[in-house]
Amino acid sequence: MTRRRNSAKAREICMDAHAKIESGIATMPCAECGYLIWSGRDEWEADHIVPVAVGGQDTAENLQPLCVECHTKKTGQDWPRIAKSSRIRARHFGIKEKRSPWRRW
Repeated sequence: MTRRRNSAKAREICMDAHAKIESGIATMPCAECGYLIWSGRDEWEADHIVPVAVGGQDTAENLQPLCVECHTKKTGQDWPRIAKSSRIRARHFGIKEKRSPWRRW
């Protein structure tokens, strides 16, 4: 499965909220490791603190700048939480998972 790139809207909101412009260069610290990201030179991604799959929005309070390495690590940690929320939502609406014929309990 390939990751979806950040939308231009989310990156713009994140840049407006977190960037400091000095001498025409926009810089912002990575929220995880503290690396100073230069917006024109370094690759960075706008990360949702509360993932969109769980109900997060594209607001300045919910977006943080992360370097690509930190975003890859954080996304891996978000997957269990996203999966659990989808199971809870399915249980709430009465959707039952198809059971394997090999499962006997």
